[in-house]
Amino acid sequence: MHGTGSLIQYLVTTYYVHLTSILIVYDSSNIIFNELQQQYLDDVQQVFENQSRHGNTIGLQWINIANFNETDEDLNEQILGAVDLVAVEGFITILANTSRFLHARYYATRYTTLRLKDKIYLFLCESEENPKDFLANEVLQFYPHHLMVIPETIYPEFNNKKNNGQIERETQKPDIKQTILTEEITATNYNLNITNFSMETVVDVTTTATSTTRITDSLSSFFNTNIDVTNNNNYNNYKYRGINFELWTQQYGGAEGNLNAIYLDTYISGNGTFAKNVQLYPNKLWNLQQRTMRIGSLTYVPYVKTYYVSPDQGNVDSIKSKGPKKTVQFIGVEAELMKSFCQIRNCHLRVKPYAADNWGIIYDNGSAEGMLGDLYKQNTEMAIGCIYNWYNDVTETSRFIARSAVTILGPGPAQFPRWRTNIMPFSYGLWLFLVFTMIMCSIMFHFIKYTSYRFKHIYSARQNKYRSIKNYEKTLLDIFAVFIQQPSADTVLHRVASRIFLAFLLCATITLENTYSGQLKSILTMPLFNEPVDTMHKWSLTGWKWAAPSIIWVHTVENSDLAMEQRLAKQFEVRDYEFLYNATFWDNYGFGVERIYSGSFSFGDYITGAALENKIVPKDDLYFDWTRAVAVRGWPLMPLLDRHISFCLETGIYIHWERHFSYKFLDHQVQDILKKLASGSKPKSPPQMLSIEHISGPLFILLFGYLLAFLVLMGELFGHRLKMKFLPGGRYLIKFK
Repeated sequence: MHGTGSLIQYLVTTYYVHLTSILIVYDSSNIIFNELQQQYLDDVQQVFENQSRHGNTIGLQWINIANFNETDEDLNEQILGAVDLVAVEGFITILANTSRFLHARYYATRYTTLRLKDKIYLFLCESEENPKDFLANEVLQFYPHHLMVIPETIYPEFNNKKNNGQIERETQKPDIKQTILTEEITATNYNLNITNFSMETVVDVTTTATSTTRITDSLSSFFNTNIDVTNNNNYNNYKYRGINFELWTQQYGGAEGNLNAIYLDTYISGNGTFAKNVQLYPNKLWNLQQRTMRIGSLTYVPYVKTYYVSPDQGNVDSIKSKGPKKTVQFIGVEAELMKSFCQIRNCHLRVKPYAADNWGIIYDNGSAEGMLGDLYKQNTEMAIGCIYNWYNDVTETSRFIARSAVTILGPGPAQFPRWRTNIMPFSYGLWLFLVFTMIMCSIMFHFIKYTSYRFKHIYSARQNKYRSIKNYEKTLLDIFAVFIQQPSADTVLHRVASRIFLAFLLCATITLENTYSGQLKSILTMPLFNEPVDTMHKWSLTGWKWAAPSIIWVHTVENSDLAMEQRLAKQFEVRDYEFLYNATFWDNYGFGVERIYSGSFSFGDYITGAALENKIVPKDDLYFDWTRAVAVRGWPLMPLLDRHISFCLETGIYIHWERHFSYKFLDHQVQDILKKLASGSKPKSPPQMLSIEHISGPLFILLFGYLLAFLVLMGELFGHRLKMKFLPGGRYLIKFK
């Protein structure tokens, strides 16, 4: 087998048989008029049929773009449906205009729900497609492992690679065991079978070990034309059988010329050898050769601290390629992660600093702002700085880096007001019961005294009028005095009933008074505090506001279905640093702080040690998430970055970096206090000298009594009919009628 057949067989058996799913895109409307594309399609079909005969299984999807209109919407959706159906790993195109497929593939990359699994691309092109023009397509930057196959043609811009129109060739047999990426793969290393996924717009092709149906047979009936379909005996009777084929790829790596077309090799059809016998799918990601990596970052310690400095005073270059060198200081735990990655992959790191807490936001209408907004607009290719899984549907996210939990630093338990000291020993319900008891006792005692009066004067000739109201007032005051253990009741009791009543009342009030006194002494010795707001559920019920410098703090829970998280999201406010600093001294306001992976806390500069004197860190968290790096959708370096992150976590380097930068950036005193608060420890207050505040309880009772007496006096004055007579000298006398 020579010509395209042997070349395609070598490419498929070397690079494609180990894949689980392959998508083949072709154009039947062009194939019937183009003998080379027909030969490409026949050879691809024949190679996979041969694999099926050998018992290999692989998932195939076929898309015929002739079924779609000139607008690319249908093709975009068809490619999107194919890659969403199964994780496609390999792509083969047989098209006259391959750029149309590239744009459809990029559309699918941006909107697919499955993450990229594609590994290699094979573009079987005609001589009309100039490699310099086709490979300059920026979309290919997302698919660096590709190979362009075209009939041998001399392009003036590549004359330096050829002598008098001929390529300098070395007659060598292809090495079937050439490596793909970093793995050695042979055609016999995998036991696969071919399985077809038929689609509505795809020509249904069955490729089994016993089937010899060809795609061109289907095309002949589809277009009602007679096509000379080649069988196995006349498989290479096309006019292209003896020509050579050039293999091209895009440069990708390097400080410049990333879109340049690179000539790899020429396949000599006459003897089935390669001129140079080089790696056809070189791993362009292993060594980026100082390729520029554009990263956006902000300041959020200890993760990253990014800011502009004078030239040559920083450690990385600005994203402006023509600006002075080393004008950005890029430090922090995640900064070290990216710098070490670029050092290993030999790329040139350029960073765009953003203001502190300026993560940004991506709106549903496609507009965006901030660091994530520039990433979405592809002004940068990657962003890092304590980023959660906020926009995984429109960005490429790395594996998790570190656990990050958000909680609320809030007011600690407040001491009950000292003016309430005298009423705190008993509950409100008990006080009401005691008042009711005193009233009932006074009524009972008044009744006993009244009956005593009646028995005494029933046979008396002289009858004294019994003043019921005044006597009851006196009785009520006597009962109150008994309750507070004061001598106020009558010492001479004429009836036995009154003596028994007072005896048992004194016994009861002795116990009551001792209970009250003991509880009062306990309160004066150990002050009582309000119940601590030490859980998120309690926080949500207080109605207190809490704040942070960015709305991104509640982006994870603002659309939550949980009522508690909904309440806390509504109570959240975005405030500047000055307001937050002043609010740290309030006793009804909270602040977002973060528990980081190493066990420390991340907090803003507005939180100081003096403000933490009466604060509390809740036992639980509002939510937790994992920090990640995010990139533009389809970023090809993400698998390598995931491996680097795993290495840093497994070896403990990340924990070391986090502890180092936490100690370097964060206030040590505040950090220690927050750790103690989180553990439930509270520093003991030193002894205090007594002040008026400590006796404000009795003073409050005294003030309340005087005020009440004054109001009663005024009521008596204005409740009676008054007659006023002014005396000489401006004095007056109140005489009751």
